[in-house]
Amino acid sequence: MALPGGTTLPLAVWANWAATSHPACVTSFGRVMLADGVLAQQAGARTLEGQNLRAWICKHDPTWLGQAAANSAVMRLSEVDSIHRASAVTPCALTLPVALAHGRHHGQVTGDALMKAIIVGQELAIRLALALGGASQLMHGVWPSYVVAPLAAAATVGRLRGLTPQRMQHALALALASAACQPGRPMGQRPGRWMLFAQAVRAGAWCAMAAEDGLEGDVALLGEAWISGMAPVAPQATWLNHGWDEPLEVTKTSIKPHCSAKQGLSAIFGLQQMLAQGDFSPEAVTRVEVGVPKAYAAMLDREPGWASRLASMVSSPWQLALTALAPADLDLVERDLSTPDATLRTWSTMVTVHHDASLETYYPTQWPARLRVHAGGQVHERLVLDSPGDPSFHWDEAELLDKAARILHHASDRALVKQVLSLAGKPQFLSDFCTHLET
Repeated sequence: MALPGGTTLPLAVWANWAATSHPACVTSFGRVMLADGVLAQQAGARTLEGQNLRAWICKHDPTWLGQAAANSAVMRLSEVDSIHRASAVTPCALTLPVALAHGRHHGQVTGDALMKAIIVGQELAIRLALALGGASQLMHGVWPSYVVAPLAAAATVGRLRGLTPQRMQHALALALASAACQPGRPMGQRPGRWMLFAQAVRAGAWCAMAAEDGLEGDVALLGEAWISGMAPVAPQATWLNHGWDEPLEVTKTSIKPHCSAKQGLSAIFGLQQMLAQGDFSPEAVTRVEVGVPKAYAAMLDREPGWASRLASMVSSPWQLALTALAPADLDLVERDLSTPDATLRTWSTMVTVHHDASLETYYPTQWPARLRVHAGGQVHERLVLDSPGDPSFHWDEAELLDKAARILHHASDRALVKQVLSLAGKPQFLSDFCTHLET
């Protein structure tokens, strides 16, 4: 569809690419990311919070849509799933569970087709978030992954179902109309944010099914007016007409080496390096100053790490205490905080987080941290721009299997990750794999 004067609507271009493209990154990039997504889903499914959430969702919606939504939320709450820094989108949680649930219910597709559908959904999600202002939205209470979840799921399911570019337009248009903006900050031991996330993913999958059946959306919706209305600050509408040349944005996605909010991983890596080099011992530390961009300075020190499971994965003081005194606990997805360790609590009080204006030039392409550690009468400083799992680091199958060994405590879960690495992209992948995947 074209605008007056012959200009093609952005959504028509997006839909055509989603329905017909053959991304080159499917085999080289997709296999490791797919396995990392399975790792995250299995890790989240083993937590009590994940089990309760999945049971609740599937009780109220026992269809494949409910299974897809539940598994997406379970993957996301694990906090070990991948993230694209510039957009702040966690793309695998938006697409992989939907693709697998659809495959189990509606019949098998080849591994190649499955991976193309996942990559398509992830790329559109990242581009939409970038158009809305990317990671800068976080400072204004916007959760980018939540906003773009319907679009990602709709594109993934639409591609799996072979929607034509015209029907894909309507699937994406309906998904855009389903997008919400600010979920607030649900707190407590069972925060409702994961239920909201599941609902957003389910909505997108449903939109693809509706479009296939002939329901129509407003295909002119994706434009500068809609972007400006959804974005609280600094929308980047140029992303609406960005080219589709390789490499795609999705290939810049980061894998998380530990169970942590991505914003805290640079500080963790910096302290790990200092300790490994013998700069000081944990017992010698008297103060730690963590400088970060303004966008996440408050976030990293908002709550004490023992306030909740989620807080323990966000609080930089708590995470650095674990790095120094209990490094294996950084890989715990299930966390018992009923009686927090007194030594960890004391060490964490030595850590302060502040805004370092000199780091703004790197953000949001990189999420840096500057550490100043006072120990033994000396001050040790380190600037960290990237951490393991970022595109600048070599991260291959060996690193992923090491992550699985550290995070997954069930042999069957580790075997599942290894199976994905060996089968992904092969024609028999889905049929051989789905029978072993928990739903």
